Amino acid sequence: YPRLQVGVAPDARVQLVERHLGGCGPQSLVCPSVSVSVGAGAALDHYRLQQCASDVLFLDTLTGEAAAGARWSVRTADCGAATSRSTALLRLAGADAALDWQSLAIAHGGQHCDLMLRVEHAARGTRTTQQYRGICTEEGHAACSAEMRVLAQAGSARIAQSLRGLLEGARAEIDLRPRLEIHTDEVQAAHGATTGRLDDTLLFYLLSRGLEPDTARAL
Repeated sequence: YPRLQVGVAPDARVQLVERHLGGCGPQSLVCPSVSVSVGAGAALDHYRLQQCASDVLFLDTLTGEAAAGARWSVRTADCGAATSRSTALLRLAGADAALDWQSLAIAHGGQHCDLMLRVEHAARGTRTTQQYRGICTEEGHAACSAEMRVLAQAGSARIAQSLRGLLEGARAEIDLRPRLEIHTDEVQAAHGATTGRLDDTLLFYLLSRGLEPDTARAL
């Protein structure tokens, strides 16, 4: 049960790297809790890697708040554990605060990888950009539920969501759910979700060059 609390002072510049690796025995349970506060005018580059052992149950929670003019950049990669479930509850509390969230989820075999992201825009001029990419093979399962909430006082807010999934295998599954809850008319918002399979033409091109099927699919 690792717990991390980070406070970024106003106008500071910080890089934060989280790595969750291995396990602590057969059928381990790993439950990290991370809390972040980004001060006014500060910039936080936040990297998160989950690459636990194949029999780990990984349940983590990220909470945080960004003050006026703060910039918070999050890069996540989930590619380990038998089951990975991440919850992120973030709040853009100050005017012109910005969040840039980009995440990659990879589920092979029977792995499950779930993300629930909720961002609350609570001040004017706040901005969120979110990109999610999920890749599932064999019986892998990935899910992303992303909710953007814009309060009445958060005029001039801007939101861009892009959720995409790639399937390889008859029983692979990806569930994507972008959501917007907007309580003001003064907002720019766009979202979309797509899921598809490998391009047959590109795959044929690689096979015609003599590559083995597994290698071609991996490329």
